[in-house]
Amino acid sequence: MKNEVLRIGTAIVAIAAMYSLRYVRLGVSLWKDHYPHPYRTIDVDPSEIEYYGGQFTNNPFRYGGTFSVAYYAGATVRGGRWDNAKKSVTDLPKYTAVVDRYEKGIPWDETGIYDRILELAERGGSYDGCTTRADVSRRYKEIDELYTSIEGDGYSEDDSLDQVCVNIGRDGEIIFNGNGNHRLFIAKVLSLNEIPVRVLVRHEEWMNRRKEIADSSSVQALPESTRDYLDHPDLTDIAPEITADH
Repeated sequence: MKNEVLRIGTAIVAIAAMYSLRYVRLGVSLWKDHYPHPYRTIDVDPSEIEYYGGQFTNNPFRYGGTFSVAYYAGATVRGGRWDNAKKSVTDLPKYTAVVDRYEKGIPWDETGIYDRILELAERGGSYDGCTTRADVSRRYKEIDELYTSIEGDGYSEDDSLDQVCVNIGRDGEIIFNGNGNHRLFIAKVLSLNEIPVRVLVRHEEWMNRRKEIADSSSVQALPESTRDYLDHPDLTDIAPEITADH
């Protein structure tokens, strides 16, 4: 009962966020040149996403995690040291399971992921849409289908909020943010060159760098330390404006 009340309360907050803050953040992106569209995706080499972390994570309806307004209302900006609190994605159980399955040929139920999902489901009532072992089995048949689709047809993007999500740290580091685990890890295993990801949180210092570029009249006017970032995937919306005359 408690979990259901929490779920309903979260849904109410999510709906309020989607229909209020999203318009505020859209307005800010139109008003300030260095603020990107709040739902904009960027194209990233999955091999460059080496870490996960930050407390602004997860879609609570699927994972029972900490509620993220940014997931629903669009990207936000936060200062502080959150981008220093990160761990390697290779430590994540889902990453290990994907590698075991597709690089080593180990069946899903022997990778340890079934027990992990069921443990998390027992704690929160459900995890990743699963409550029973049969649910987990069905879920990972879907992951096999996803792998086959990406391997055969390439990675496809839709217009939903449900994308691989990331944060961007103060120095432009792209940090995995907990949504789209299997898609990201499959892309890594398949050595894809590029996938679309959605940014949820940008560090305040990174936004200052974006502003510096947006306000600059030319590449030459930028500090040399900033010029090194002009090919960053999160700057493709503003960097071409000053590089055209370079």
